[in-house]
Amino acid sequence: MKLTEIGINSLFTRLRENSLSTGISTEDAINIEIAIEKTSAVEGDIAEVGVSGGGSAIIIAEVKGEKCLHLFDTFEGLPELGEEDKESAFKKGQYITSFALVQSYFNNLYPNVFVYKGLFPQDTGKEIADKKFSFVHLDVDLYQSTCDALAFFWPRINEGGILICHDYQTEKGVRKALDGFGIEVKTIGKSQGIITK
Repeated sequence: MKLTEIGINSLFTRLRENSLSTGISTEDAINIEIAIEKTSAVEGDIAEVGVSGGGSAIIIAEVKGEKCLHLFDTFEGLPELGEEDKESAFKKGQYITSFALVQSYFNNLYPNVFVYKGLFPQDTGKEIADKKFSFVHLDVDLYQSTCDALAFFWPRINEGGILICHDYQTEKGVRKALDGFGIEVKTIGKSQGIITK
């Protein structure tokens, strides 16, 4: 399903009407859609870590087809910031969202969507440890969370799969985590970094 800017905005409106929030720009949403289209023939599930109010998750759910979508968040806000995030505007506890609300919204509207509560991967990674992936979206805002998610997903992404990391261009900790992983990262839009396996 190809989304237009009007379609994306109507999805964002629907989220807000259900007490959820967007958190991403239309440009970011289009980049996510394009990446999912490019990986549609790659075997594997789809995952997002850092769901918050569901803004990028709703885009993924709309265009994923029959693939399973795994959504992860603490739903208690950001964890403790580390030394690498000291210049960040983020703070511990930011982005608290109702797990029940997100789970209900996505499970009622979309097939094959699974929502997990807890710190990833420490609390919830075991739920998908045996899965392979075609597309992963990370929006975890912080250095250590980005490192942990990359270490978990990179071996599980199939050849031709794509990982997009939000805040790569705007948060030093996130950028340091990706650049330190030793993989070529390209920039797209104003905030995202993209890696193709």
